[in-house]
Amino acid sequence: MRHAVLISLALLFITASSCDTVDEWFTFEINHSTEIKVESNVIPFDPPANMPTPDITTNAEQSFENNNTRKHLIKDIKLKSLKVSVQEPPDKTLSFLKEIYVYISTDTYEELLIAESTDIPKDAKSISLKTTDKSLDKYVKSEKYNLRTQIVTREVITSDVTLDVDLTFLVTADPF
Repeated sequence: MRHAVLISLALLFITASSCDTVDEWFTFEINHSTEIKVESNVIPFDPPANMPTPDITTNAEQSFENNNTRKHLIKDIKLKSLKVSVQEPPDKTLSFLKEIYVYISTDTYEELLIAESTDIPKDAKSISLKTTDKSLDKYVKSEKYNLRTQIVTREVITSDVTLDVDLTFLVTADPF
């Protein structure tokens, strides 16, 4: 009887200490990209201006299948990183940006702030925004979601600027 108790305690310890390792086995990334067009008519120092983006089709089912899991087995999705880079004009920096805020929503779920930057270096061509730690399961599991970007500019923009937005989601699935 004493051996059974010791074996049970040992198994419990091994199981408890290896949960992080098991999560790593069932964790993968999903990458999405979109563009934002900042038009030259944005007035500097105004309240935040909204920049529209097209809906992003998630292809979630295919992404889950490619990683040997299914939608109902997903236990957590968080935004790992969100990077904004200047695409056009090629010689432009982010000097015009003072602040940027990115929100996610779907037709079913309300808007949620997912990333921001309020200290953008003037000479940067790309930045990584500070992401929130909020669960985004219901958004990424949807067929599509929308990003709304708000910006505050610090200077006049003389021509339209196209920004690339690259998102990396960290997905953790249950093994069963």
